[in-house]
Amino acid sequence: MDPDTMLIGELAQKTGLSRDTIRFYEKVGLVTPFQRNPENGYKEYDNDAIDRLILITQAKALGFTLSEINQEIDCMAEWRAFPRRENSHHARQN
Repeated sequence: MDPDTMLIGELAQKTGLSRDTIRFYEKVGLVTPFQRNPENGYKEYDNDAIDRLILITQAKALGFTLSEINQEIDCMAEWRAFPRRENSHHARQN
């Protein structure tokens, strides 16, 4: 196992969520394992999964539905993938 990954039990412990909740979030597409260990088939999660689960928990506490949360996560992923120009402010001034 990669030292930067964890199994679902450790992920549950670090986020305070149950394994069943994490599995459900995975089933509906809110969380994705980082990789599946080829030796034993176990799903391994990285620190991004912790951040995402905390975001989901906070959004739910604010009253967002899982569908709304999923839409926002998709939008954030698209925004992060959008190419940004270096020094775009400087380029507009010239």
